[in-house]
Amino acid sequence: RGVRPLSRGGAFIAGAEDIHSLTYNPAGLGFAKNEVMLDFGLPLHSTDYTRLLADSGERLPTVRGEGLGIPSPTIAGVYRYEPWGLTFGGGLFADYPLLQNWPSRLDDGSPSPQRYAIMNYTGTAVVRLAAGVGYSPVDWLSVGFAIQGFTGRFVSETTLSNCDGVVCSAPEDEMFDAAIQFESDPFVTPGIQAGLIVVPTDWLRLGLSWESGYHVEAGGVLRGRLADDEIFDNAHLEPAEPHAVSRYKLPMSVRAGLEVRGEGGWRVEG
Repeated sequence: RGVRPLSRGGAFIAGAEDIHSLTYNPAGLGFAKNEVMLDFGLPLHSTDYTRLLADSGERLPTVRGEGLGIPSPTIAGVYRYEPWGLTFGGGLFADYPLLQNWPSRLDDGSPSPQRYAIMNYTGTAVVRLAAGVGYSPVDWLSVGFAIQGFTGRFVSETTLSNCDGVVCSAPEDEMFDAAIQFESDPFVTPGIQAGLIVVPTDWLRLGLSWESGYHVEAGGVLRGRLADDEIFDNAHLEPAEPHAVSRYKLPMSVRAGLEVRGEGGWRVEG
């Protein structure tokens, strides 16, 4: 997250010294100056997908998934309270999503081959709300602590086939396809983060940070559209919007970095 850490390939553990410390190493707040920051990252990416039919070996036409194309902002600020020697920071940090939307049809009008895996993630939005504090009792040491709320909602749409092999003899008959959308309720999952930065010399910094994992469990609904074949003309869904749950875990992380600073402002971190 953040334009500056992204430009460093995420190597922002020992060199953290601005509001992005809340994401990578909260100890960097102890070296941060008062600031208000607004930046936007726009990830541009795509994937080509070619589906291979297992029974016949036929390769279906290649389709391309495109990134959501949504600018992801950082809106945050830092304030140093001199009487206490503490630096406070807080803000909103949007994830750079690698989710992609896929075409529903090919150029010739036929249904897209990837539809049974995924159609789109339109409506998905995930951000982190973070607040933290850094303390630098001496010039060569800073420690920090932060709390975070992983929040947002998840939306996905896919296609299910109702072809039973009896009434329907073609497994991928479009007339037996049904669109299914899952939309989660808004969720908030808390987490904590702690870090340390040591500066042995003017040209060397060592950093270490730890972040708790996140266990996301969000209720939601399934919305379905019945297949177009005539045998479904008098059919209905009961209940119309069944309840569903999305569960996944983001693991705990430990990060370490070593940064070398040279004259002229250049920096190298690993």
